[in-house]
Amino acid sequence: MRECGPITTNVVPLLPKLALNRQFVEDLIAQDAPCFALGMVEERKQRFAALALRPGARIPSDISARGFDLGHSLLGTARFEVIHFAFEFCGFETYNVLINPNNPLVQTVVNSMIQRGKYFILVIGPDEDATAFRADVGPRDLIGLRQNIHQIQGSATTDAQYEAALAQFRRRPYPPGPMLEWVGRDRIASLDPSLDRLELSLAPPRGTATSDAEEQCVLAERLDAWIKELEREGAHDIELFTSMVEQMPLFQRLLDIAGADRMFALCDEYPGLYRYAKLLERVASGIETGDIEVPR
Repeated sequence: MRECGPITTNVVPLLPKLALNRQFVEDLIAQDAPCFALGMVEERKQRFAALALRPGARIPSDISARGFDLGHSLLGTARFEVIHFAFEFCGFETYNVLINPNNPLVQTVVNSMIQRGKYFILVIGPDEDATAFRADVGPRDLIGLRQNIHQIQGSATTDAQYEAALAQFRRRPYPPGPMLEWVGRDRIASLDPSLDRLELSLAPPRGTATSDAEEQCVLAERLDAWIKELEREGAHDIELFTSMVEQMPLFQRLLDIAGADRMFALCDEYPGLYRYAKLLERVASGIETGDIEVPR
């Protein structure tokens, strides 16, 4: 089998209010773990791709709080191809899943991941509690899927070819780790959260943000990581500011619970956070002096 351009994207936990198709969630819970399903999720009246997994084991809170790496690749031969995802919880376990690109549900979800620039991953624990992770797709993310999107869209992989690839991968999984059973592959209703709507109010990962001090560190680390990633991509101030607009609620939350003195200390500790805070300060000052015009 050949492998085309695996790449990893660090995915970190968030606490959004999400809406999904209820049957999609119930079907996933009804299956024996470990298992995996694809669907769509609604956040703030917008729909995004959703990758949901039930590892069947409780992921330690200190592991889930750091997020995980999502690896992907295109495997196959000259006659067929399958998509491989690997969910690596560093220091704990890596979970693998193979899906057939010749499937309407897969086509919709993969296209959304590439075109919308954002997708969600839901991890459902043994007690049916869920943690949501949001991945913001940068120019260097999902390269393997981007480069092979025409091949994926034109895939003619049969069920027999998919099962053969799955059997071969199970014999020697790479990276090593448990296989997730792909379920609900024909449930097209999973793509429409408005049908039998289920709203989820997600709790933070266990053991995180249990106090203001801990939440401050979680938020500061998250904002700092996003800024540093944008800096690695060569973003200038304007690009950085526009790219971080969606993170303003997190920054405001940090201001609310930290206060001025603690905010200064956090900025000293997290250089990315300091740059973002100074950038916002300059923008606010420019608006106040009239150097920056605000459209009416």
